[in-house]
Amino acid sequence: MTIHLNQFRFSVFIAFNIFMFAIRGNAQATSQEMNAMILLQPVDAGTQVAMVFTHRVQGEKVKLLVNAFALGNSVQPTNVNIRDQEINGDQGKVIQTEASFTISAQANLSEGAFNLQPMLNSLKSLKAFDLLYYVRDVQGFHGLKLYKDANVSVQLLQAGGPYRYRFQIADPAKPMPQLPLFDAVTPPEKKVATDTSRNPMVAKLIGLVLLTLAVGITTWLGLSYISRRRMNNLAMKRRKSTRIAPPAK
Repeated sequence: MTIHLNQFRFSVFIAFNIFMFAIRGNAQATSQEMNAMILLQPVDAGTQVAMVFTHRVQGEKVKLLVNAFALGNSVQPTNVNIRDQEINGDQGKVIQTEASFTISAQANLSEGAFNLQPMLNSLKSLKAFDLLYYVRDVQGFHGLKLYKDANVSVQLLQAGGPYRYRFQIADPAKPMPQLPLFDAVTPPEKKVATDTSRNPMVAKLIGLVLLTLAVGITTWLGLSYISRRRMNNLAMKRRKSTRIAPPAK
């Protein structure tokens, strides 16, 4: 699936607003302040990449990040564009920095899972960022869902539309771990399915539907039984009324 650049810009805008809303709504649950959002989406020329920062970043530092991304993923960035833009934040107007560029490679998918190692190695200096893959839902997706040690945490926040990972690195100077390609809980041969039993609202709705269905069936059976009894009684009365009395002697 390919998109035009103006559609990509709109996707960046929507995704960043969702990203900022999630940060504000989960401020207590987030151990580190998010610094950036990295978005990858297929375009005609390969993959469009956007780096959107929550604050203003010097252009030279952004260039270093773009080069680190390119080196870590073995790609050559083209059409690099870095700019600052003013947005309305909670504390008034703020300046944020955004970088966009194109790479010829597609999303680094391997056997139904994303290879996250290059992203961790190349963007670790950000310390805390969200990575979004705007690709079609991967059939039989069984990629990494959670990795955590004393220094690095990688968590899948959303599986599809887009695939969204959160990276948190306590100390980028320390050696980075080797991230597993597949999830340790879900084997590659099994398809990931949505578990609705963990959602109490969905479970209640299912229970209500089943209860309503059971009551409906019981009511239908009861009414059918009563209707048959009435029909039998009427038939018996009709037979009695049509009988011919014997002739008088």
